[in-house]
Amino acid sequence: MSILTSIANKFKKPISVWLEGAVAKFVNDYGKIENLNVDFAKKSITALLLLKGEDEVITIDIEGVGVIEEEGRNYLTFKSVKVSREWIDNLAQAYLPTIMEKNPIEVPDSFAWALKMII
Repeated sequence: MSILTSIANKFKKPISVWLEGAVAKFVNDYGKIENLNVDFAKKSITALLLLKGEDEVITIDIEGVGVIEEEGRNYLTFKSVKVSREWIDNLAQAYLPTIMEKNPIEVPDSFAWALKMII
């Protein structure tokens, strides 16, 4: 393991906390995050959300997490999203690409380099 990778690995916990906050910004109007797990090796995020007015949590699986740089800024990317409720999954498949294009999740420079190294 290189020294840079070793240093980057020390950022896993702060990056996980930041990711939870980034996801929370998208869902706060609709519910709250009950649990969020980042699997850096699999480049995935699993979130358990309790939606307003619901009694049971839903699961959101985000696969292929990455970081791209555009015009000197870093943004979170992902390849796919799967939601445990079929109708919400259908909405996500139909509208999430447009939502993310208009509202990209910017990765702070302090985390971008480490995130690129560990995923």
